[in-house]
Amino acid sequence: MQINESTGMKFAYLLAVLNAVFIGISFMFVKTTLDYTSPIDSLTFRFSAAFVILSIMAACSLFKLNYRGKPLHQLLLLASMYPIGFFMPGS
Repeated sequence: MQINESTGMKFAYLLAVLNAVFIGISFMFVKTTLDYTSPIDSLTFRFSAAFVILSIMAACSLFKLNYRGKPLHQLLLLASMYPIGFFMPGS
């Protein structure tokens, strides 16, 4: 099935709008939660919820994880530094 340029552009605009809606809703929820909790509590809950959801999805084999022969120390370093690098400029 070949997608013509017009259909591709419509699909791109649809995805851009969905992305903007998702980011806007996420911003509203975060703004609301910060009225009731501290920023660190909110971040802790968000990262914990993401970890639990992804762990359940991996346990149900919804996606395949294969770390055989891969440098895990680099992955662990990236995983530990990413939240710090992502949230430090905003504070």
